[in-house]
Amino acid sequence: MECAVLLTGMLVAFLVSIISIRFLMSFIKKHNFRILGWYRIALAAAAAIYFGFIE
Repeated sequence: MECAVLLTGMLVAFLVSIISIRFLMSFIKKHNFRILGWYRIALAAAAAIYFGFIE
C-alpha cells in the first residue's frame, strides 16, 4: 500500500515537472527577462528596507 502511494506521488511529481519545464521554456522563447530583473531589484530594495528597520 505504501509503495503504491509513493509511486503515485513520484509519477505526479514527474508529470508536473515536465509540464512546468515545457511551459517555462516556451515562455522564455517568447519573452525577455526585463520584468524579472525589475522584480528582483524591487524585492531586494524591500528586503533591505525591512531588515534595515528591524536592527
